[in-house]
Amino acid sequence: MRRSLILRITLLAATAGWLITGCGATPKPSSEAPTQTVSSPHTFSHPRDVHVKGHVTAISSTSLTITTKKDKTKVFVLTPHTRFTSQHKPIAVTSVKVGNVVMVKGQHQKGHQLVALIVHVS
Repeated sequence: MRRSLILRITLLAATAGWLITGCGATPKPSSEAPTQTVSSPHTFSHPRDVHVKGHVTAISSTSLTITTKKDKTKVFVLTPHTRFTSQHKPIAVTSVKVGNVVMVKGQHQKGHQLVALIVHVS
């Protein structure tokens, strides 16, 4: 009788522990909204995305030319939607000068042109 009682108590404790930890239960969906925020429509990568780092060799109101460490020249088209930043703060296009080191996120568009989405000045 004593063994039977000990066995029942052990089985009951194991079952209670299993239920408390949620083993075998399916996860419940969270009622909270995702915490990820998107600060720009250009935040996520796309297969056409291009990231280039180099020195500014020419800049105008419509184009930005940079030269990479491997001496490759890339010309980006600037649009009214192109954002310019420095130290994670917005800057004016006029703040970008020849010789600045920049990181450009752009996209290949129809006609094989590169359009600058974000220009970050180091």
